[in-house]
Amino acid sequence: MFGWFALLSMLAAGIGLDYWRFRRNHTEENADEPVDFSGWLAARAAALTGPARLESAADFFHRRIIQPYPGWWKWVAAALAAGFLLMAATGLGFAVIGVRLQGLPLMAHVGLGAVFAPSLAAVLIRRARAHSPTAARAGLKAGLFWLFILCAWLLIVSALAMMLPVSSFRAQINLFHIHRWAALASVLCAMAFLAVTAAGPRRDA
Repeated sequence: MFGWFALLSMLAAGIGLDYWRFRRNHTEENADEPVDFSGWLAARAAALTGPARLESAADFFHRRIIQPYPGWWKWVAAALAAGFLLMAATGLGFAVIGVRLQGLPLMAHVGLGAVFAPSLAAVLIRRARAHSPTAARAGLKAGLFWLFILCAWLLIVSALAMMLPVSSFRAQINLFHIHRWAALASVLCAMAFLAVTAAGPRRDA
């Protein structure tokens, strides 16, 4: 049940964010033209399968995610992004296909957590001021940043708590549920954060 809900949630979030971006671009560029979201979405889906998509995604990842960090901080940001992506693939990915996470994939998932947690703490120290609610032009992006941090904190704390021999079996089950729902929420936050980042500031702002 959770796997299906996670899959449908991510699909709905992807379509919803695409619609938000479409409406935003339509308002700014061609507000007098008729709206055709279905055609725009079909063209976008076709572009996602094109050979230039990987190059475009790599360029976006470098310009918007890595480039804002100076020097060796770029490696910290890359470790955070890679660790989170691979944890989502081994965690939610297995839930979606209905396969229990165990064996080597589980060991890899736990090992990636050891990369994700310290890199998240470092990025938080580096970028907290830029995403402060009192910072200039603070808005949706700042809110999504802190919501992601909250979900990631729940991920880390629940994972560590499950590893300690201090909880009852029932508590372990509750921690497991907290962990996977926080994982889904963090992925949805990351999707929204990347969509807002890709859209950039409004031209009339």
